[in-house]
Amino acid sequence: MPTAGVVPKPSATLRFIRPGRLAPDDKGPVDRHHDYFFGHDGTFSQFVWIPRFTAYQLLEPARAGHPGKPVGYWVEGKPVGEAGVVWSSEEFGGFYAAKFEASRLDAVPGEVGSGAGATAGTSSRAKVARRCVPWATVDYDESMAACALMGLHAHMMHDEEWTALAVWALIHGVEVRGNNRLGVDADEPGIAFLTDPTNELRTLTGTGRNPDWPTEVNTTSHTGLEDGVLDLNGNVNEWTQELHVDEAYQMLILDVPTGLEAPGKGYVVGLATDPRFRRYGLPITANGSSTWFSGDFFNRQKVDTRAMRGGTWGDEDRSGLWNTYLNCLRTFRLPNGGFRPCLTYD
Repeated sequence: MPTAGVVPKPSATLRFIRPGRLAPDDKGPVDRHHDYFFGHDGTFSQFVWIPRFTAYQLLEPARAGHPGKPVGYWVEGKPVGEAGVVWSSEEFGGFYAAKFEASRLDAVPGEVGSGAGATAGTSSRAKVARRCVPWATVDYDESMAACALMGLHAHMMHDEEWTALAVWALIHGVEVRGNNRLGVDADEPGIAFLTDPTNELRTLTGTGRNPDWPTEVNTTSHTGLEDGVLDLNGNVNEWTQELHVDEAYQMLILDVPTGLEAPGKGYVVGLATDPRFRRYGLPITANGSSTWFSGDFFNRQKVDTRAMRGGTWGDEDRSGLWNTYLNCLRTFRLPNGGFRPCLTYD
């Protein structure tokens, strides 16, 4: 079975997400990240509009004018050389991502400054709110159902949508921080998080803050600013929809067999460039680490495993936006596993 690179045509056509529009009650701006409060179940959940943007992937970095960068790297500006030969482009965005990891609908937020009083709740419905206990110990199908119950336009985050956030951060030089070293960030220990009172290794949603930052700065978001999506690095791994590995290590996307063998366990040193797979952030892996992708890690096992993204509170430098674990059965319910809803409007 081939590995990442040149792969056979899948047995069915893969369906990519088409960029959508703003919600009817969202006045924009359409070309900038901004918060949107989505009404459902008697509450409002906080989302971030991800504007449409074009990014360029390097197929032959040196010939594209980027010597030294790895194959599959994304850049903001149009490279030199022939399109489709030394570089390709993709449009991302046009959706809403939950600003924080999901919590249960009846979770009680902790107090400002201390996080005291936060409770996990017991509801089977979800919300997205700051200073809440992340909804963990939840399996793939429960996560899918909780997102669907939020409304017609809601769904659990697609791997395409996760990749859009990772690409945005990469092309803008943002090193996204988070709770990845037992309550602190491995690379920026000055960030203070509010501890989850139900699990001392987790932190409450959206609480990472360094007192030295200017008001608008927040490097725990994918934009490096307060306008971005938070909780993407560490804390809890997040289920995503598309990626799936079967008993033969074959990669499936939206349950479509691809004929592609999943990359092996290792650090992310490059990204798949095949046009059918590059929107999913699939890596090319090797034993050595790469500073280009912040030391993020990829792991996979066989037997019907589903994707989890971002890493956990104990993954340290191996966590981050390019971290992908394909080693969890869809029935796994782990204290370090959660999820994130998204919204799309056609």
